[in-house]
Amino acid sequence: MNLIFDLDGTLTDPEEGIVACIRYALEGLDRMESGEGDLTWCIGPPLRDSFAKLLDSDDPVLVEEAVTLYRERFAAKGLHENRVYDGIPDLLARLTEAGRAVPRHLEGAALRRRDPAPFPARQPFPRHLRCRDGRPVR
Repeated sequence: MNLIFDLDGTLTDPEEGIVACIRYALEGLDRMESGEGDLTWCIGPPLRDSFAKLLDSDDPVLVEEAVTLYRERFAAKGLHENRVYDGIPDLLARLTEAGRAVPRHLEGAALRRRDPAPFPARQPFPRHLRCRDGRPVR
């Protein structure tokens, strides 16, 4: 039996990168006051919904500008700003030793863009790491 894990939020904690990218987008729109305080509630829900709420706007152009800025920083930095949860490397090693193949499933535009830059948080478990389309992540 193969096991499939999502990376962000399951094997790694993406909070640092996601929150920094949201703040970057709000700064870029000169709306930083919207990004003060706790932004962890933005992790999980659709990005456009979070920006619409943060910007207090249903303007699709403004929301799309925020998403573009978010993705700009995420592709350059945010993708790498996460940490592996405690115990995950050991868990994956034990599953592999028990005869379970442990492929990892990654999503997101930044990962699908074939970026050859190493992804620091995956260093403890590089075997079987695959993007949604089946390509190995380097």
